[in-house]
Amino acid sequence: MAKDGKTLNLRIQPHHIMLRRRPKGMPKAYFDRIIGGGSRGGLLIWLSISLLFLAYAYAIFGLLYMYRAAAVPQYWVLVFIGLLVSSSLVLDVGKRRIASAFATELAASHGFVCLECGYSLVGSEDGGTCSECNAPINLGLIRTTWYEYFPATLDRCTAEARGDAG
Repeated sequence: MAKDGKTLNLRIQPHHIMLRRRPKGMPKAYFDRIIGGGSRGGLLIWLSISLLFLAYAYAIFGLLYMYRAAAVPQYWVLVFIGLLVSSSLVLDVGKRRIASAFATELAASHGFVCLECGYSLVGSEDGGTCSECNAPINLGLIRTTWYEYFPATLDRCTAEARGDAG
């Protein structure tokens, strides 16, 4: 499960989160979880974005200081690098937590989760519409899309459904 969601997480960069712009081809339901901030993972993501803004502000003040004093103290560079590194680490941890929580929800619904809103489509019929957002339901496409990003979770669900779990 550690690699589940990794390809989705690699596609989400800080500018996507700051501008609330979903990367092309990414399921809306997953991106909404990332920018929603309603979980510990979401809070970590927004903390990392705040650290990134702080790093940029620090760099701007460093440039202004350098313009006036002609030299920047060495600790300014170390603080800037520290803010950038901590921002990327916190962002990565936040995205991993969200992927793990989403994988658990995906397993509970056997991979049948609406791509638009994240609503469980267990028991829904192919060709209908999602009762939450009215998006068209194509169960094959939905399962294939989620399998692309969470293969271990859905393989485990399939094995459990067949009774192969062990």
